[in-house]
Amino acid sequence: MRKLGLAVVAALVLACGARVEAERGTMEVKLDEFYIEPASSLVGAGSIDLELRNEGEIPHTLVVATNDGTVLAASDAVQPQAQQILTVRLQPGTYQLTCRIVFRGDDGLLVDHYQEGMGTVLTVEP
Repeated sequence: MRKLGLAVVAALVLACGARVEAERGTMEVKLDEFYIEPASSLVGAGSIDLELRNEGEIPHTLVVATNDGTVLAASDAVQPQAQQILTVRLQPGTYQLTCRIVFRGDDGLLVDHYQEGMGTVLTVEP
């Protein structure tokens, strides 16, 4: 009887762990000059770890915002060839993923990563 009880407890612990894992997703997001490439443009609602990979030669950020401009999460600058995880909880809807770095180029002019095309849309389903 005791072995059966331990087996039931172990099964419950494993089931709860699996449920938590299922509720929290992970998705790779590549950053480069000058684009953002998520592994998918469609994800399920809930908490998601965005694995940011800067494949470029200059730093980039990732900002997750609603369509009205409300920022939900933002990464630190991800250095070239580095990685960072940004965790965000998303409700069903459409979100903007952008890089918001502005720097002075070699020619002395300001370069805005977003204006250079570093933006994409992420759709979240229930």
